[in-house]
Amino acid sequence: MCPCVENAYWNGTIDLPPSVGEGAIPIMRGGDTHNARGRYPSVEGFRRQIMNNEHETKERLLECARAEFLEKGYQGASLRGICKKAGVTTGALYFFFKDKEDLFDAIVEPTLEKVKAMSMQHVNQELMALQNLPGAEEDDMHDDRNATEQILHVLYSDYDICQLLLTKSQGSKYENCLDTFVDIFETGQKALAVEQAKQLGVPVPDDYTLHWVIHIQLDAYVHVLLHEPDEQKALSHMDNVLTYLLSGWQALFRKKTE
Repeated sequence: MCPCVENAYWNGTIDLPPSVGEGAIPIMRGGDTHNARGRYPSVEGFRRQIMNNEHETKERLLECARAEFLEKGYQGASLRGICKKAGVTTGALYFFFKDKEDLFDAIVEPTLEKVKAMSMQHVNQELMALQNLPGAEEDDMHDDRNATEQILHVLYSDYDICQLLLTKSQGSKYENCLDTFVDIFETGQKALAVEQAKQLGVPVPDDYTLHWVIHIQLDAYVHVLLHEPDEQKALSHMDNVLTYLLSGWQALFRKKTE
């Protein structure tokens, strides 16, 4: 905690009233000689109390914000409404978050980063397999199914977050998040296409085709998330779609016959 708060504590100008609930913010008692040291035997104990309160307040704000965004969408959500649900002032919210966009970021970014990391890891493993690097496994559908299962598990573990991104993010920088993912994955997919074409001695599929293929893959995930709330059923659907998509991908690299 900042030195000014600790100094205020030792000077007896700060107190944590016993009547306030979780997430309470220290109250400055200007001119009051009341000393709180009897309640907190050490600076470290005082610091822990404040840090715990801050953590609880931030988590409560995030929980209430997620509910508000799910109910009203990004555009309709109100910071005042979020604060009212959380039982804090708007000043407390601005202590943790710059604005509504920053608050929305804090809710959705962890899920996005997990999905990006897992997807890029799979692409890199596939590329290693094609290049026959030491430690790389033989490229087969098992690896793709395993990656799909892992990604779906993350998406369904954060199901509400996915619904926020897909149906409630209008007006935020995430309203076109699917296009952002297409751009990210296109680079990796192109690298795979170049390597596979080189090994097979065939032309690399054109950029438009690769862009279209990425869109189809991502659209498959979006469709199950929007229409199938059960993870196991979604995995079964995706398994059939994956068989279709992988067959189509391999067909792009077959030598054309007269």
